[in-house]
Amino acid sequence: MRFLLFSFAALAAALPYTTEDCYGEATNETTKYGAAHYNLYVATYAGWVSSQRFPAMTTQGMNLTSNITACGVSPSWLAVDNDNSIIYCVDENQPSANSSSLNALQKKYDGSIVAHSSVKLPFAAPVHATPFGYPKTFHLALAHYTGYVSVVTPGGPAANNLSLYQSFNLTGGPHGPNPARQADGPHPHQTLLDPTGQYIIVPDLGADLLRLFYWNKNATTVKLQELSTTPVFPAGGGPRHGRFWMPPGWKTGDDVYLFLASELSSAITTFRIGYPHGVGLTIQQLSTITDMGNTPIPSNTTYASEIKTSHDGKFLLVSYRGDQSFNTTTGPSDSIATWKIGAKGALEFVQLAPVGGSYPRSFSITGDDKYVAVGLQKSGKVVVLERDTVTGKLGQQKASMDGYGEVSCVTWDA
Repeated sequence: MRFLLFSFAALAAALPYTTEDCYGEATNETTKYGAAHYNLYVATYAGWVSSQRFPAMTTQGMNLTSNITACGVSPSWLAVDNDNSIIYCVDENQPSANSSSLNALQKKYDGSIVAHSSVKLPFAAPVHATPFGYPKTFHLALAHYTGYVSVVTPGGPAANNLSLYQSFNLTGGPHGPNPARQADGPHPHQTLLDPTGQYIIVPDLGADLLRLFYWNKNATTVKLQELSTTPVFPAGGGPRHGRFWMPPGWKTGDDVYLFLASELSSAITTFRIGYPHGVGLTIQQLSTITDMGNTPIPSNTTYASEIKTSHDGKFLLVSYRGDQSFNTTTGPSDSIATWKIGAKGALEFVQLAPVGGSYPRSFSITGDDKYVAVGLQKSGKVVVLERDTVTGKLGQQKASMDGYGEVSCVTWDA
């Protein structure tokens, strides 16, 4: 388990201001000052989930709008449902079955959050949740690091009655060659909904696989089905998180591309995703990048964590934990790499940038692509970096918030 001593007093003292200035996000709410505000949500392994509001004016500080302990003892992932003003929070608590949970937090008009509903899960260590089933219904698919995939239904858009709906036991399946991280079998790490909304790909860190699931939108009831597995080469990479990318002019039925970050090798792998004749889905591995642009990956010390595309679809960003590629005034800093996305998913290196601390487990890009919030797990803080929307490069640190404990997830509410 990953816990640090943490107090609300320390958080409250540290968070209502920034070291330099504040910045904005994606919901672009208009304030009485005439500036846009943006809401950031932060989960920590210390048991807290907080909301921050950032005015887009350099003379203003940020505001802590709420800080709650309504997501169990080890919140690990946040999924925002803006349509229904709900934030789903996964509690990774690992000791045994029925110790972890999925929790619905209600988002208020000012961006603050309050406890709403919760369900205990029979499988330990959920690390990711993705909504699916639109427009027929609404479900969440969860990846459990212990070797399960589960499906939870919220009981309606208001999430008043969370309950377990389906589960898939992947334990006892194949495993990769890494003795320290893969010998005990499958470790699903993400549930990734494809652009058609009918397929879910699950990167399996323990088995070096992409697992494919499907739901039939024409069926009377929504049921997830496990279809197939696709190996990820070379073995031992440990697939962690992926991101779909649609070429300009994409329409339903056209090929899309999947960028995959593998935790153990820190490789970035590109796949072509096809929809032959509009029926089924094919996965073809195209290429693999095994460095951080113009920098070799430090062996056995660097672990890729999060991967995102900019909202304009022009750039790919990947964070690395433990590489310590930069020395800053506050100590060693890990990195985020940026690539420009070209035709057929080709990647052109743009930049390797410091994140201002250690272990960027999670990051999130504002809806206007102007800022990146980075959750630094080992530094126990969140930093905000400015971003050039034309070049894709990350720039100066615009905010730094301490006192979190181990940060597990950050997300903007758009």
